Amino acid sequence: MRRACGLTAAQIVGAAPADQSVIAAEGVASFRVGSALSEFVYFKNVTFGDKVVTEGKKGYYTYTMTGTGTEVLTATAGEKTASITLVYEGAPTLDGTVSADEYEHSFSFSTAGAGKDDNDYATVTIDWIERTDAIYIAFKVSENTAKTLTNAGSGNQGTAGVNFVISNAGFETADYYRAYASGLARSRYDFGGGSYVPGTPAALDNMKGSEALPASGETATGITEYVLEWKISFADFGVDSADGLYFLFGWINSGSADRVYDKTDGTVKSTDSVIATLDNYLTIADMLALEAAQAGQEA
Repeated sequence: MRRACGLTAAQIVGAAPADQSVIAAEGVASFRVGSALSEFVYFKNVTFGDKVVTEGKKGYYTYTMTGTGTEVLTATAGEKTASITLVYEGAPTLDGTVSADEYEHSFSFSTAGAGKDDNDYATVTIDWIERTDAIYIAFKVSENTAKTLTNAGSGNQGTAGVNFVISNAGFETADYYRAYASGLARSRYDFGGGSYVPGTPAALDNMKGSEALPASGETATGITEYVLEWKISFADFGVDSADGLYFLFGWINSGSADRVYDKTDGTVKSTDSVIATLDNYLTIADMLALEAAQAGQEA
């Protein structure tokens, strides 16, 4: 047992482990066995019967659930016990498809007026769900004019795709993506709110598109509907939740130009004109407000 300042030795010795509920992200739980006496009191060398629980540094235990739903561990410290209730928290599967109830929130915007010509526009729907360690985001795009995908090896990979920027406060960590429905992305990491020249096309572990990648040098045509899914880990941006993040959601027009939604006036415009100013980015609060407003319009 670890001792907290301000408590007597007798209080520490008499402390008992407390019942608690723990979120298990995708079935993996990390927790301390604490005491109701103080948040600073926790137990080490705890046993959990026949359950395979790993004790790590500073009194943290790790356990992988055997299924979904809930699971209860009995923690034994000396002659005292406590119940640790694990609650499974699932996450979307990054596979380029969006199934029913996979995401929790949604809003959409039109890119009309931001295309190569009057017929070049799309409806972009943003779905998202927040989990303990990450936010999952899906772009669902419906194009008015059919788009293309190519496997060019370098440079742009067609016109079926989106652009997406995510940052923490002050652009301390800020990543830009020009991503294609094939799942390839031209990314620029830590651009700091300044230059964001796209990099070499590559597949990303945290992003998946809905369309098959054409053979090398080939081009696929007639693409009007596609999906891209992302997992944005909070640790990568030094934040504890999505409340600390800023988002620019955009689209690639038929001229291979990036266009993004600007929250200050609700229009879609050149990425260059807004990318360096966080006031143009959406926060989670802004996204929830858009969702509520659009739901009200549909009612």
